[in-house]
Amino acid sequence: MKYLILLLFSPILAFSQENLLSKDLEKLFWMCDYISTRQVMDFSEAVACSSVFEKLIKEKFNGNFDAFIVWWKKNKDTEHFMLNKKIT
Repeated sequence: MKYLILLLFSPILAFSQENLLSKDLEKLFWMCDYISTRQVMDFSEAVACSSVFEKLIKEKFNGNFDAFIVWWKKNKDTEHFMLNKKIT
């Protein structure tokens, strides 16, 4: 299963923060969120995911962490389910 998760993760390590669209940020965020519940990330993975998280909070939620939490709680189960279907 770890190798399948790495296939999901490779876009995260290769992304360019300057050119990401909001939908791409969301997709990368959900990959990070899902993977972090399945395995321990190495330093470079954690840094990449942290950057995605910070950019998503800033761009989609205007820095409002509480609004992010509401959105995350509402969508987490569905997003994780969809990612799990891709790797199983």
